Amino acid sequence: MFDGKYGTLSFEKPCSLSGDLEITGDADGCGCIKFESAGQDISGLTLKVADVSTFDTTKNIKFYKVVDAPKGYVGKFKAADIPAHWRVEYDANAVYFCPERGFVITIQ
Repeated sequence: MFDGKYGTLSFEKPCSLSGDLEITGDADGCGCIKFESAGQDISGLTLKVADVSTFDTTKNIKFYKVVDAPKGYVGKFKAADIPAHWRVEYDANAVYFCPERGFVITIQ
């Protein structure tokens, strides 16, 4: 299933994916793969984000979800071709594309 508004591509059965996953985004979100079943393998995919200028980081958005897997998934991206100062974070049910945020250390 493809949801044109957010570029969501859904898979209903487990499979091993390969190739490039190229995403774009805006203030409301970004393209996303949604897995309806457990066991989808993303270790053959390369995440590519060429242009982050459309991502609105002024609204304090902490992450953009690129994999939505409520029942889990397998592996990590083979590679990530992403701009400097951005990172990829993995948890059991999702993968996120995040702008790096600075932090302050206070010494007393």
